[in-house]
Amino acid sequence: MSNKNLSFLKKIQDFVLFRWIIRKSKKSTLPGFQSFSVFNVIRHFFQHIQQANLNTRASAISFNFAMAIPPATIFLFTLIPLLPINKSLINELYELIHNVIPDHKNYIV
Repeated sequence: MSNKNLSFLKKIQDFVLFRWIIRKSKKSTLPGFQSFSVFNVIRHFFQHIQQANLNTRASAISFNFAMAIPPATIFLFTLIPLLPINKSLINELYELIHNVIPDHKNYIV
């Protein structure tokens, strides 16, 4: 860390409210964690997040989701010919498109 970040952390640690919260969290416990203080539970939680590479896993999941969108779109478009299309469905689609797309008078040239 840079000196600027360290000085900021030092200022936070010197803050009276921060020290009071740390002191209280070291004394109190959560239900189900009687042998561990709140401070130790939170510290343990953040250590495991860092060890488990949570950011890497989240980015992998989002990448896989992004890669699944085009095949899913192709699959849905292949189902269109199987839908029973009648005049009322076409009219409803035209009305939906008309409601979603803005009028030409709203365009700024």
